[in-house]
Amino acid sequence: MFCPAGYHPAAALWIEFLEHRLESSYASTTLHYRKPDFLAGVVRGSPLDICEHYFLKTLATVGFHLASPSGDVVRVHALLRDEHYNLLSVTGPYDSAWHAVQMQIEAEKSDDEGLELPSWFQSWPHEMVENDAWAETYEQDRTFRKSRAYSPFNDLKHHTLPFHFERHSYLVSSRVPTFALKSSLSRDVAPILKHYVGWAICLDDATYRGEWSAYLHREKELFLNDEGDDIVAIKGRPPLKAVKAAFEAMGFDKGDLSWAQVSAKIERETGHAPSAKALRNWRDDHIEEQKRAARPKD
Repeated sequence: MFCPAGYHPAAALWIEFLEHRLESSYASTTLHYRKPDFLAGVVRGSPLDICEHYFLKTLATVGFHLASPSGDVVRVHALLRDEHYNLLSVTGPYDSAWHAVQMQIEAEKSDDEGLELPSWFQSWPHEMVENDAWAETYEQDRTFRKSRAYSPFNDLKHHTLPFHFERHSYLVSSRVPTFALKSSLSRDVAPILKHYVGWAICLDDATYRGEWSAYLHREKELFLNDEGDDIVAIKGRPPLKAVKAAFEAMGFDKGDLSWAQVSAKIERETGHAPSAKALRNWRDDHIEEQKRAARPKD
């Protein structure tokens, strides 16, 4: 997807985010589905929807830009809160299922192909009280293939619909759906966004290399709280065990390699690239353990 030099399009960032976070996001999401106090009525959607929520939350947190095809750039400030619709807002799975029916009816009446439901969307067919349906639909133990030729979209679907952006291209939508226009809060946003139709969501290079990279490689996994609304951090994610073991096999010593080269080497072995900060912390912990072991015993 296009964007000016010195910027990174959200379409590419989404693919990068999936490669680094989808597997751990899937694991934490399916665990949440199985909690005894899980409420289906407040869930954000499929594991793919929730991974995207992390992605959009990160974009909103670090701050992003909109870029026109001609190269104009504007800064955007957004908050991901359900009561304040904005460029990054999406509907919930139950509302989306209802809106999907209405969109199909509209499409049949108008013969407008633009109203047809996209291939990445699948209506959630269960009632709001059927809590177990989420756990039964999405198996808990799943490993995604690491081949770049493999797309997780082949298997997973979104159960939600965006208000004002196009999925996968992450452009400002050229057509605001009827359900968005009927929302009073969304109507406050739509008049502004009509001036930016077709503009691409993107990050400047400094943000991409700084805050974005820190979020992408953070060692804490994002997870839903009990209300299924905001997200909080819980410690650890499965890939880190293999990553740390690979560095341990090197004696926690980078030798003549740079931290970036060590990270790349471990990524080739495990499919996951640790941050330089994580590597340094593991090295320092190892050195401290060696010092403690060498101290005389009382």
